Amino acid sequence: MRALLLEGTADEVNAVLSNEALRDSGFGAAAGAAVPVASGDGQQYISEAFAINMLQRRPLSKEQITILKTLHAAHPKMVSAATLAKKLGFEPRQFSGLMGAFGNRLTHTQGWKKDHWFFRQEWNNNESCHQYGLPDSVRTALQKINLV
Repeated sequence: MRALLLEGTADEVNAVLSNEALRDSGFGAAAGAAVPVASGDGQQYISEAFAINMLQRRPLSKEQITILKTLHAAHPKMVSAATLAKKLGFEPRQFSGLMGAFGNRLTHTQGWKKDHWFFRQEWNNNESCHQYGLPDSVRTALQKINLV
């Protein structure tokens, strides 16, 4: 297992993670979900079938289920990391670890395509943290497996 700890502003972290050599080494935006990424019309998300496989291949923790249910209920609005962490009673680092677990689940599920995301994600300048939402494919998958 490899780990990378970066401190700095979102722009500073993005600058480091955009380094091609670092990205190709396995660290970078695709390696986990806890780094700032652009969201919008050009973002590609996983398919409904992939989401079902990803969510069911191993048991989800109660905290992961809470995140998914919260984001599903908030749709189409995004929910800040600060709000989600507070709901779980987590410190920021604990919350980052939980989101990293989602990233590991994503990237270690057979058939994952690089640059296909599980969460809608964007940086919230007002709260200085990410905010998250679910794409329609994941929302439908959650409904089909009766998680929400």
